[in-house]
Order: sequence, then C-alpha cells, then structure tokens
Amino acid sequence: MGNRGSKTTADESSGSGTSLSPGLQSKVVEDFQSTVLKEEWEKRQKYLLARGNERKINELQRQEHLEQQMEAFQEQNAKVQEQLDAQMDTSKARFADMIVEMQHDAKRLEDTYVHGSNKNQKQQPCTFERANLTVCLKNTESSSPSACDELMEAMDRCVKRSLVVH
Repeated sequence: MGNRGSKTTADESSGSGTSLSPGLQSKVVEDFQSTVLKEEWEKRQKYLLARGNERKINELQRQEHLEQQMEAFQEQNAKVQEQLDAQMDTSKARFADMIVEMQHDAKRLEDTYVHGSNKNQKQQPCTFERANLTVCLKNTESSSPSACDELMEAMDRCVKRSLVVH
C-alpha cells in the first residue's frame, strides 16, 4: 500500500492482510499505552484534586460550625455571668443592709441592757438581771444549775424591789 512500514501477508489470522513493522508496532503500542496512562493519570489527578477540595470544604464547614458553637457558648456564658453578677450585687446589698440593721440592734440592745436606759427600765424591770441570768443558764450545763445561783438571787432581789416600787 503506500506505507513504508506496512506489508501484506497471507498467513495472518485477522484477514486484513497488512502488518506493521516491529519498530512501528512497538511505537504505536507505546503511544497507546502512554495515552492511556496519561488519561488514567489525569483521571487520578482530578479525583485527588476533587477529594482534596471536598476535604477543604468539609474542614471549612466544620470550622464554621465550631465557631458558631463557640459564639453560642460565649453568649450563654455572658448571660450566666450577668445573672451571677446580679445575684452577687443583690447578696452584697442584703449583707450591707443586715450589717446596718445588726449595728442598730446592737446599739439598741447595748443601750437597753448595758447602760440601763431609764425609759426601758420603767417598762421592763430587771432586764439587766434577766439578761445575765438567761446567758448564764444557756452557757451552763443542765446538770449544774447552781452555777447561776448568785444571778438568781440578784433577779429575786430585783423582782422584790420592783414589786415594792409599783
């Protein structure tokens, strides 16, 4: 035919009657294998690039999700902190009010029991003796009430004086 590397033979099983020279045949096979190999390589590269892009997209989505969770947690944390701060302020205010109230009560009790305010003495006779006796009885054991005998005698004298005066 017009090809330099091709010959016609009668004994080929394909029946075409043409064959390629061994050098040309190996070149065609190499080119074919090279083309197939190149196509397979390109497919593999596209596949790897696609998987890499998928991983990047998944990583970005996961990171975005984590950031959203972190923001939600920070918002919740801020709310809880505000509530705790409000509770602390309320507790501090109540504590300060209680201190003032206790100081006032302590001053009033001191005036009543220690300094013996005349106004309270007229209304409640023997408050000093009664307070001392109460403290003594609370602090002593029930098995030895005789520890408060002197205070009981003082209370008794005070009651008798009060009855005589009224």
